[in-house]
Amino acid sequence: MGLPKKGTRIITVNETTYRWVVSPSDGYLYIIIEHSDFSRQRLNAGFKYHNTYVSDKDNEYRRWAQRRLITPSLVKSVILLALDKGWKPTQRGLGYFSLWLAS
Repeated sequence: MGLPKKGTRIITVNETTYRWVVSPSDGYLYIIIEHSDFSRQRLNAGFKYHNTYVSDKDNEYRRWAQRRLITPSLVKSVILLALDKGWKPTQRGLGYFSLWLAS
């Protein structure tokens, strides 16, 4: 089953169109990417949040903002890196292709 069309974005890289979405999960952000015409090998790229914390009047810290920006240029870079590392977005029978991008 492929990504739903509603709520996903489209990006074209090297004349190939992909569908992508950001999925937050327990302190991490994941970009999920697949070929727009074939739901074959899906790419999951994980990032840490870049949270900014502020202290309140009791000197306790709370999260103020999440600073990680997932932009089309970042998604393009992730796709190019994954392709270089062996991601096969049009091949059947393969499990998820995962990348962990620490920064």
